[in-house]
Amino acid sequence: MPSIERYQIKKTKLSERATIVKEFLTILNAARKPPFKPLTPARVAMLLAPIKTKDLYGFLAECKDSSNFSKYFWWSCSPKKH
Repeated sequence: MPSIERYQIKKTKLSERATIVKEFLTILNAARKPPFKPLTPARVAMLLAPIKTKDLYGFLAECKDSSNFSKYFWWSCSPKKH
C-alpha cells in the first residue's frame, strides 16, 4: 500500500530573499483596493529580480520611508522611458 506522505506538500524554510519578497508582498497587497486582484509572490519576485538581495534591504527601507509605499515601489520598478 503506497504511503500518503509522498503526496503531501512539504514545508521548506524560506530563503533570505523570499522573506524580503514576502514582506513587500504583504505591504503591497494591503494597499490594493477591490477592483485589483492581490499580487502573487511570483510577480513581486519577478519585479525585484534585477535587484541583488543585499540591495533589497535598502530598497525596502526607502519604500517604507516614503510617504506612499505603493507609489514609490511602482515608480521605482517601472522601466525608465527616455
